[in-house]
Amino acid sequence: MDDDNRIFEVQIDVPLLTNGSEILLYLAQTPPPSAEQIFQREAAPETMPFLESLFQKDPVTGEPSRLEAMAPSRAGTALVLIPECAITISNWERVDELVRGLTRTAIVIGGLGYASSAELKAWKEAESADESATKRIFGFNARDALGTPNMFFNTACSWIHHADGRTSCVVSLKNFLEQREEALKEEGLEEGSDLLCLTAPDLVIYPLICAEFTCTRKGDRPLDRVARDIPVRVGGKKVLVAGLAYQNNEVHTLWQRGIYAATGAARGIPVVAAIVNNALWFSHPDEMKDKWRCLTGVYIDKSHLLSQEGFPPVRRLEDDNTVFGVLARTNMPGVFTGKLSWDFGGGGTRFIWRATRRALASPDGKLLEPDLGDAYLDELYRAIRRYSPSLAPVAVEDEKEKTGNEQAALNEVDNHLESHAQPDAKRLVYTVLHGLRADLKGEAVDPDTLFNEHEQLMRGLRAIGSIKRRGSTPWQDDVSQEGQLVDSAGRVNILVWSDPDHGCLALSRTVEKWARDLPGKTPLLVLAEGKGGEFETEGMVKATHRGNITSPRDTENSYPGEITSPRESGITNPREICNKAYILRLGRIENHLEEPDFIAALERELEQPLRELTE
Repeated sequence: MDDDNRIFEVQIDVPLLTNGSEILLYLAQTPPPSAEQIFQREAAPETMPFLESLFQKDPVTGEPSRLEAMAPSRAGTALVLIPECAITISNWERVDELVRGLTRTAIVIGGLGYASSAELKAWKEAESADESATKRIFGFNARDALGTPNMFFNTACSWIHHADGRTSCVVSLKNFLEQREEALKEEGLEEGSDLLCLTAPDLVIYPLICAEFTCTRKGDRPLDRVARDIPVRVGGKKVLVAGLAYQNNEVHTLWQRGIYAATGAARGIPVVAAIVNNALWFSHPDEMKDKWRCLTGVYIDKSHLLSQEGFPPVRRLEDDNTVFGVLARTNMPGVFTGKLSWDFGGGGTRFIWRATRRALASPDGKLLEPDLGDAYLDELYRAIRRYSPSLAPVAVEDEKEKTGNEQAALNEVDNHLESHAQPDAKRLVYTVLHGLRADLKGEAVDPDTLFNEHEQLMRGLRAIGSIKRRGSTPWQDDVSQEGQLVDSAGRVNILVWSDPDHGCLALSRTVEKWARDLPGKTPLLVLAEGKGGEFETEGMVKATHRGNITSPRDTENSYPGEITSPRESGITNPREICNKAYILRLGRIENHLEEPDFIAALERELEQPLRELTE
C-alpha cells in the first residue's frame, strides 16, 4: 500500500505479456442495464447469456467459447474488460465459475455495480477453504473503508486466473463519484479511498471506474495519483490504465481530458489507456464529437504512435491533436478482440491494438459467430442514426409530415441492412455515390470518411427508402444488374445516384454510354443529382452530338406539379441507343415529402418514366 498516492497493490506472480510486449485484449461492450436496474442492483437480463457465450464452450454443440474462437493462438494471456455496472454482487458467483473454467491465463476486470458494506463483508467471509476455490481479496483497507453496514459503494472486481487453475478476485471501490454531466448519479454513495494496482513482472494495470477517469478535483484526482505512482512502481514494465464506463451521452470534454491525462501520465513512458463502455447508442451529426464513438477502444499519446493499419471491426482516431486511438466501430453489444502492443520502435509491430475479430450479440445477449467486421454496414447504420430527422428538433408544425416521411424512408433502409441481403451495405454506398461509375477504377469509397459525403449519401438513402415504400418495388438482389431497386410491375431497374464528385454532364454521358452498350439490358430509371446542381433536362436518353439528354420532360419548372409530355430536340440518332434509360431529377422525390399522401405523389412522378421505359 502506497500511503502517499493511496495505491493498493496486488501482485501477480507470472509474466502476462507475449514477447515482452503483447497481450490479447477483449473489450466486452455488454448490453446496458437501465438506470432503474442499476439502482435495484440488477444486471441487464442479456448480460449472463453474453458472458456465458464469451467464457464457456457451447454445452450443446461443444463449440469453443467466443474467447477462444477469436484468439489468434492458444497461447497468450487474455485481458478482458467489462463495463461499469455490467455485473452485480448477486451474479458474481456465476461469473466467477465462468472465469475459473478458462484454460488460459486471464485477467478479467469488470464493473460490479453498487454494493453495501454488509454485502462486501459477506462476500469476503464466504470464501471457501477449498484450494480450487477463488481467493477473495479486498483491494483497499477494509477497516478504514467499509464503516457501517448500510454504507454502499460503486465497485469493480478483478479476476486473476492462472492456466493451472489458481484464481483470485480483487474487489475495489470507486474513489470519485459521478460528476454533474455524467450518467449514473445516486444519492448516498460513499467514495473509496484506495486505487487498485495489479502488478505483474512485466505489466502494471490501474483499473479505474468511470468518473475516476474524468475527475477534475485538483491535486487528488485519481489520474494524478496514478501519474505520481508510475515512475516509482513501473521500472521497465509496460503500463495500462483501464477504464470501465457507463457513459450514455455524446462524448464530453471531461472524457477527452481524462484520456489525455491517462496517456500522458508519465513523460517518456508509453501509457496505454483502454476503455470499455456499455453498449449505449448515442451519436452526433458533428464529426468532432461522433469520431469518439462510444469511447470503447484503446488510446496512446501521439508522441509514441501516429497511426496503424486499419481493420473493419474498429475505426482509427487519427485527427486528434493529442492522442491516437483505435475504437470499436459500432455501439452495438459485442466483443472486440485483438493483440494489444507496446512495441512502437522502428523495428516494432507499429500497432497499438490489432483488433481483427469481433462477435456481436443476438437480441437475447448470446454472442454470435465471430466475424471480421463490416465497416460499410457499421458506418451506414451509424449514418442513419447520426442524421436521422427524428433526432433533429422540428422547427414548425408544417415540417412534421416531412420528418415522418424521411424517417419512414430511412427505416426501410435500416431494416434492409439488418437482413444482410443484397444490395449489401458496400454496394449501397458505392451505387448511391458513384452510380454507374461504381465499378470504375479510382471510384473507391473509404468507409472511414463517409461523413465527408453525408449530405449526398443521406439524400440518396432517403430517396431509395421512399421509393421502396411503394408496394411494387423490391430490392435489387441481383448484383449483375444496375440499381438498388426494381419496379416489379414493369421490370425496370431503379438507380438512385447522388454523386459528390461529378457534375450532371458527366453523369448523363455515363448513362448514355451505358445505353449505347451491348443490347439486352434491363431498362433503367436513374434518379440522379451531380455535383454543382441539377440536370437542366430530364427524359429518355438518346444519342446526341453533345452526349446529353435531348428529350426533356420540362424546362420551364424544376418541379412541375404535373408531368408534361416529352419534347424531341431533333438532334438524335435512336439507332445508336441499344438500351432504354431515363434520367429523372433526384429532387423530385424530396419535393413531395411534405405531402400527407406522399406515396400517391411519388407514384405520379414515376408513372410517365416507367411507362416510357416499358413501351
